[in-house]
Parts: sequence; C-alpha cells; structure tokens
Amino acid sequence: RTTLRNWNSIAMSSDGRIQTATVYNGNIWTSYDYGVTWTSRATSRDWRSIAMSSDGKIQTAVAESSNIWTSYDYGVTWTSRATSQNWYGIAMSSDGRIQTAVAAGGNIWTSYDYGVTWTSRTTLRNWLSIAMSSDGRIQAAVFGSGNIWASYDYGVTWTSRATSRSWYSIAMSSDGRIQA
Repeated sequence: RTTLRNWNSIAMSSDGRIQTATVYNGNIWTSYDYGVTWTSRATSRDWRSIAMSSDGKIQTAVAESSNIWTSYDYGVTWTSRATSQNWYGIAMSSDGRIQTAVAAGGNIWTSYDYGVTWTSRTTLRNWLSIAMSSDGRIQAAVFGSGNIWASYDYGVTWTSRATSRSWYSIAMSSDGRIQA
C-alpha cells in the first residue's frame, strides 16, 4: 500500500480500521481506512515498537536512544514521556490505561495513567519484547539469552519462568492464559 521503508512494528484497533506503523530510522505512519491510505506522523527516530488501545485513540511508541512517546488523538500528535533509553518493546491494556515498556540493557517500566508517568520495576537486562493480557494484569517479557519473565500483578513484581534460550519476541492471548 505504501512505498518501501524499514517497517518494524504495527498496531491496529480491534476492528482493524485504525492502523499505526513505525519505521526504523523513519517516521510513524497512520491509516484510518483499514490500511488503504497512510499519512506520515511524528519525527524520524529509530522506532522499535508501538501499541494501541482497542479503539485506537491511545497509542504509545518506543524508539532506541529516545523517550517513550504517547498520542491521545489516534496517532495525529505525539508527546515525549519517560527517560531516554534503548526502548525495544511496548504493550498496553485494551483501554490504554496500563502500559509496560522494556529497554535493551535497561529495566522494565510500568505506567498506570495512560503513559503519562513511568516507574522502573526490574534489574538491568537486555529486554527485547513484552506482552500483556487485555486487562493488563498478566504480563510476560523476554530478553536475549535468558528466561521468560512473568508478572501476575500488573507488572509490579516479576518471576523467572521457562528455561534459558535466545528469546526475541513474545505474544499473549487477551485473557493471558496462552503465551507463545
């Protein structure tokens, strides 16, 4: 649908109408017509991951060597949040209130106010990916050459699970019971 770019993450509303994609060393792009047409948004950065609420209104994106960025208007405008880190992954609850971000060579960070303020939760690891249930209670995170870590209290405490492998990505069902 658009020109060739270094696309690396996409999120969409539950009905698929609103879609937002990130470009590594490029801009954030939005579509409000099921991906037929796209509009460039946000300044060029090394974008890594994006998440959005089920209605598409609340969106959060992370980039390497940058801050966490939030949008409350379907991806039209973006505001810088949190501290600059090598952010790699972001996940949010279906209403957008609970959000968790992971940083390579950093910590897991949580927000309970739609991404406005952030709290560091774990020790330094090379975190690469995060997933959460639709209510945000169950979360799982992975890092390269390590275990899968899980939280059952909205990201406050974390416990090592599974065996050590070179994990890169993780996904979770809406109720959190199935993880892959």
